[in-house]
Amino acid sequence: YITDLIQRIFYKMRFLSREDFQQQYPDLDNFITKITTANNIPYPKMGIVDDDNPTAYTYGSGAFNARIIFTKGLFTYLQPEEIYAVMAHEIGHIVHRDFVVMAIANTIVQLLYEISEIFMRRRSDRSDRDRGGALVIIGIAAYIFYIIGFYIVLFLSRIREIYADEFSARTTKKPYTLSNALIKIAYGIMAKEETPRSMKLLESTRTRGIL
Repeated sequence: YITDLIQRIFYKMRFLSREDFQQQYPDLDNFITKITTANNIPYPKMGIVDDDNPTAYTYGSGAFNARIIFTKGLFTYLQPEEIYAVMAHEIGHIVHRDFVVMAIANTIVQLLYEISEIFMRRRSDRSDRDRGGALVIIGIAAYIFYIIGFYIVLFLSRIREIYADEFSARTTKKPYTLSNALIKIAYGIMAKEETPRSMKLLESTRTRGIL
């Protein structure tokens, strides 16, 4: 719920009801239904961020309340089969249950990043310089802990990503589609015109994102 709040406030993420998701993405809904049924896990809650940078990530405290968040950019750069491969990768995290520990670790790291962004960019007025300086110090400290936490989480994340990649390859039976998707995601991020909000989204979720 903390991560839900962060996504809503900072990135205007919104959840889609099952009916809305079925109506907007019927083929993708069928694909997800087949995988979740085959692996005996509940259908995840789907959320979308209105951003052209292509990415997707998963979090939750268990398979019973797992969330998969994706950006509109996935549908800009990827073909349907490549989107399926990305979704299978995210579902792989749920099936392996590794996303629970990663969600907790990522939430802490993301909170540190958001705190550092808020406090380090704070500008105190002349009547409150001491308090403003203290907030900047807190921001710097939060950023230092963010960097340390980022590399710890990155180490854990890369190990689990290998298993999620394998799950996607076995599920789709087309490993190259995930490879193509990753290349296109990287290209899409590089090709997209940088905006503060887009870059902030990628920075704060990069230990969790598909890339």
